[in-house]
Amino acid sequence: MKITCDSSAFSNAVSVLSRIVPSHSPSPSLMGILMKTEESSLSLFGYDLDLGINTKIDAYVEEKGSIILPAKILFDISRHVLGEKITINANEKNIAEIVSGSAIFNIAGISYEEYPEFPTLSEGKEISLPQNALYSMINQTIFAVAQTDPKPVHTGSLFEIENNEIRVISVDGYRLALRKEKINFNETIRK
Repeated sequence: MKITCDSSAFSNAVSVLSRIVPSHSPSPSLMGILMKTEESSLSLFGYDLDLGINTKIDAYVEEKGSIILPAKILFDISRHVLGEKITINANEKNIAEIVSGSAIFNIAGISYEEYPEFPTLSEGKEISLPQNALYSMINQTIFAVAQTDPKPVHTGSLFEIENNEIRVISVDGYRLALRKEKINFNETIRK
């Protein structure tokens, strides 16, 4: 595998993924970030067997491949890279060379085959919503989600889509929060 990508995009992706990657695990592959190349992008996966995050960044792919690299080391490297671009070159022995500016790092990785199966959705509908709108909807309703409650329904938010409108509803038994946003989706979904 050999790729070159923007160092700030890589740093942001690793930062997000390193939040869910466990620092201790009986499986060393879970303490890493799985990196897979595609045509003109790099997909990064973090998974703790309960929560999984997959993010994709633009990259120049010179040679396709996949590898698992330790999340903590990648996070430390990505915070201190000096160049605008970062190049990752991994060989068949799962040794990765990371180059940015004048800095060169060699890291021992793990074969991508040891990564647990990442959960995927087999059914469902895709809904497109601007990131800032979703963030705003969650941010404006989260105060009404119960932190601890014997009723599990109070510890989450209801997402409803109906008549080209998405609604987020939160209730903790005392407070009710409702936020609406127009979208281009003409079906009814309640989750």
